[in-house]
Amino acid sequence: MNKPLSAFLVLAFAASPLAAVQTHSVLQADYAAFAAGEPANVSISNLGEIGLAPSLEQLTVLDDPIIWRAVADADGNLYLGTGKSGTVYKMAPDGSLETVFEPEEILSRALTLDAEGNLYVGTSPQGRVYRIPPGQRPEIYFDPQDEYIWDLTFDKEGNLYVATGAAGAIYKLKPDFKPGDEAIKWFETDRAHVTALTFDDEGNLLAGTAPRAYVYRIAPDGKGTVIYNAGTDEISGLSAAEDGTVYFSTLHMKPQGGDSKDKPSSPAPGDLTSILEKLYRGPGGSPSGNGKDSSSKEPAAASVPSLLFRLGADGFAEPLWSPVNMNICAFLPDGKGGFTIGGSENGSLFSVSGLNDWSLLQCAEGGGEVTALLPVPGEDGGLYVLTSNPGAVYKLSGQPATSGSYTSEPVDASSVAAWGALRLFGSPSQELPGLTWETRTGNSPSPDATWTGWDALDTNTIANPPGRYLQYKATFTETDALLRGVRLFYTTRNAAPLISRINVLPVGLTVVSLPPKTAPITLSQLTGSSGNDNLDREPAPIQQIRPLGEAGYFTAGWSSFDPNGDELIYSVAIKSEGADEWITLADELPANVYSFNTRGLADGYYRVRITASDQPGNPPGEARIGSRVSQPFLVDNTSPAVRLETQKRNAASTVLVFSATDASSIIATASYVLDGGSPVILQPEGGIFDAQEEIFRIQLDSPKPGPHSIVVEAVDESGNRGVAQTTFTIESDSEEPATE
Repeated sequence: MNKPLSAFLVLAFAASPLAAVQTHSVLQADYAAFAAGEPANVSISNLGEIGLAPSLEQLTVLDDPIIWRAVADADGNLYLGTGKSGTVYKMAPDGSLETVFEPEEILSRALTLDAEGNLYVGTSPQGRVYRIPPGQRPEIYFDPQDEYIWDLTFDKEGNLYVATGAAGAIYKLKPDFKPGDEAIKWFETDRAHVTALTFDDEGNLLAGTAPRAYVYRIAPDGKGTVIYNAGTDEISGLSAAEDGTVYFSTLHMKPQGGDSKDKPSSPAPGDLTSILEKLYRGPGGSPSGNGKDSSSKEPAAASVPSLLFRLGADGFAEPLWSPVNMNICAFLPDGKGGFTIGGSENGSLFSVSGLNDWSLLQCAEGGGEVTALLPVPGEDGGLYVLTSNPGAVYKLSGQPATSGSYTSEPVDASSVAAWGALRLFGSPSQELPGLTWETRTGNSPSPDATWTGWDALDTNTIANPPGRYLQYKATFTETDALLRGVRLFYTTRNAAPLISRINVLPVGLTVVSLPPKTAPITLSQLTGSSGNDNLDREPAPIQQIRPLGEAGYFTAGWSSFDPNGDELIYSVAIKSEGADEWITLADELPANVYSFNTRGLADGYYRVRITASDQPGNPPGEARIGSRVSQPFLVDNTSPAVRLETQKRNAASTVLVFSATDASSIIATASYVLDGGSPVILQPEGGIFDAQEEIFRIQLDSPKPGPHSIVVEAVDESGNRGVAQTTFTIESDSEEPATE
């Protein structure tokens, strides 16, 4: 008689619950979060504070994509050396453009003016230096064998120094130099290119090179020394202070701070500190003093992103700052101990006073690389900002813009969400004068025509309809308005749990919970960027799965997922194939595995149904369920029937034929034991175990006279064993054997 299902033993397995969260919040309060958005006439400090920026006015956009260099004359005219066609332009103070020179070469990479207002242009390739007197035609002033002219500069005596490549030489052209004269090859390097030149107050020429870049100091007598081995692709800029301090920037052809395929991003303070730590430790990972590492021939600076360095009069260099995920293309001291720095992405301008005091000052409207910076003549604090791709000229004012805005990157709630309040973080008041807010929502990752329009906040509450993505815009109209952080609240509709897979195995399992191993909290966990919200959470018990060791048990295990992250409980039901009703085996199980006894069930095929509920984390009436039905599995607790069919004897052998039959399962193995000896494996007739009934033929050759016992065992695929035993006697006078 079958036992009722309610009498089956059910083993619940322990699981670690997940706390249900129905209301979510997003906090944006640091530089990394804000730098992902779109600032317009606002600055973002390294502490994540946003306020009005100095105004940046676009003066002109050239047809040429690249502006390599610019110089300004005493009248405020700006001369621009460009790429692609090499055209040199003159931009008047009112922004009007005039073409000054169109060389045969495609790059006008170097520009300088002498005391008489003559313009000198260094072109590449097939490097030449042209001189253009005011109002006159250009002339070829110097035509070396070198392929590139990278920089030009005058000393106090009027000597012109020419930096070249690909032979890495510096020429000195005296004040009385005339076209056709032989120039002095004043200094030769073992680098391919001399990329930057400037003089210090003692009359020494400073030179930057590429690749595997050195910085040289060359005395007036032409004797040079390497004062810093950067090892990077290029020294992109040089500047000397009155106290003998030298500032220089390094450049990598491929930025070292991130994947170039990713969207260009700006640095976070933690990233910057990590970069400087890597520089000091060097490639070997140990503190390296002055940027060197005893275990590597490569300078430490070769493995870190573009950096601004300070080299003191004592010869020791230290890194000042890095934009981490882009190159420094230009920098200019501000005369107050700080710098304005132009980056290689998004037209980025940085204001840097120190490692822990810097900001993304402005972004050029057209984006691109900031390739040159120079003061606006006669305007205190004003700077010309030149960009490439596109080639454009801007003027940065010393005065703040009258208005600006910050538009966030779309915030992703992962599913359609109802958005609640937008609250100011780090502010004692939720109302800041000079700061207004708008938001919009949508369901595509990037804002498009399917998004809602911009709507103003309704008493700090987002007024847009539900959407997966939200974008906010803060508009600044007063210089005192300072945004320190934004916190957004939203809730998603409760979604039904999912059961993704069910396995039913013919084995009983149990779980033993062991006390967890409590690890000490490390300093890296405490200071890590991933946050420390979970440091005080108790670790989950250690769970070991062990066999139950009893026949007739099956174990069901399943994978589940709740889109809202809710804690789940489970119910398990079973029914036989062809039946209409499900019988519940267990309810409100916290684990996603359990075992049950099938000894009282009729043989046949069954299915289990797993139902997951998020009821523990939701109010009554809002809980959702999800279910899944397993593939059919066979329950077979009946042993195969084994019996002797025939027995025959001749002069040389005895042949016994047995059959094994099972009502539900395939016969899987068979063997026999003769007279208590070792088991002998049997193969069915046909040689393949593939049926519920198999015939086995046992031939015993020349058995000894006397009584014998033979036991035949068959095992089905469900592990049930059936046995048949028979005895027979072999007479010594070869009479027919007796069989029982």
